[in-house]
Amino acid sequence: MNGRVKNLLTTPNRTFNAVELDALAAYFRTVIFDILHNRGTGHWGGAASVAEFPDRFFNVGVAEANMIDIAGAYGGLSDSFDGASHQAITDIAIMRALPNMQVIVPSDARQAEMALEYALKQDGPVYIRLNRNPMPDLPESDVLQTVRIVEGDDVTIAANGITASYATKAADLLAKDGIRAEVFSVPFVKPFASDALVESVAKTKRILTVEEHVLFGGFGSMISEHFMKAGIFCEFDSIGIEDTYTESGPYDTLLEKYGISAEAIADRARALIKKKTK
Repeated sequence: MNGRVKNLLTTPNRTFNAVELDALAAYFRTVIFDILHNRGTGHWGGAASVAEFPDRFFNVGVAEANMIDIAGAYGGLSDSFDGASHQAITDIAIMRALPNMQVIVPSDARQAEMALEYALKQDGPVYIRLNRNPMPDLPESDVLQTVRIVEGDDVTIAANGITASYATKAADLLAKDGIRAEVFSVPFVKPFASDALVESVAKTKRILTVEEHVLFGGFGSMISEHFMKAGIFCEFDSIGIEDTYTESGPYDTLLEKYGISAEAIADRARALIKKKTK
């Protein structure tokens, strides 16, 4: 597809939406359901596409529940100042429970771009969870799959979304203590390809998962379910939001409050390493 937006998650959502969806409309039979306050100047502002393809746009007004979304753009705590009513911290659990639904949580702009292109080629539904805020770039990969960001043999850390960048920083902190963490970005929550993590855990004997989501039914639950069914036994811990409604405030402050920071991840990894694997 031409007209790719390379820094898809490092620009404001409206900038991405307008440019990327204009490009999509030119190359795919894209249909947009949105709350267009007035045509072309609504939430995503794709004036060019509205003018050229008026029959592909539908104003759903306040009937937002009827919208067909390809992506959730305010994933996790990223809509931080609007509080619990706007923070999507249960979406992964909900979406992965739906039959035939694929669930992707990109960890940086390149993964988000690949996820969108992948979704447009699928016959079934795909849920892409995006972050409202800028996300640091990870080592580039041309394949949308589990990616090893840091190599190590003391503990495996699996993360996705913005938590992958925090896990990478945690590995740097652990390295100062002589601990070699192996860090993975795992964009596919469903379907889950386990080979890379299974291979890593075979040498580290332990895994720590990190997610910007409640611990019930999310990324960590998915990995523990898979490991148990496959008979893979190791020391296990997961970082995420406990059984609570979240608060409002600055994004980084909220992440830190709920244990999603480089320091907190490093501390949990150290504690996991101290456990004696049977």
